Amino acid sequence: MNWEMLGRVADFAGIVGVGVSALAAWKAASAAKAARAARDAIRRSNSLTDLSDAVDLMRQVVSLQQNARWTAALGSYAQVRRLLIRVRESGSNVARTPLQTAIRQLGKTEALIEESLHSSQTPDLPTVNATMRLLADKLESELVRLRKAVVEEHRG
Repeated sequence: MNWEMLGRVADFAGIVGVGVSALAAWKAASAAKAARAARDAIRRSNSLTDLSDAVDLMRQVVSLQQNARWTAALGSYAQVRRLLIRVRESGSNVARTPLQTAIRQLGKTEALIEESLHSSQTPDLPTVNATMRLLADKLESELVRLRKAVVEEHRG
């Protein structure tokens, strides 16, 4: 074998090596993109579940309050806030304003109920239930918006 032929073989091997490297880089980028998409889908799914659970729990709180089960209702307020905080901190595309409003208002209402019970007064049931229903309805609207977005994403 002469030196010229050996040089051509080496050049060809170098070109093949560059091609293989480029293919490997493309596959790695595709894998990273797929991993991000999977992580985002899991985050979105968890947020939808948590938000749905929070809305359901809020509707249960109304029933607890109507039956004067104030202690159980107070425990549920904390659970709802935890779920909403988890959704807010998840980094998903849930609108922050309704979450922040609900978290803040739930804290205020919880404090109002605690204060009423501590002073041996019955909390203002129509007001606290109207507040809970309004917050649940706003969050339900956000939940519907998110579900529609997921459906559209899967179509597109």
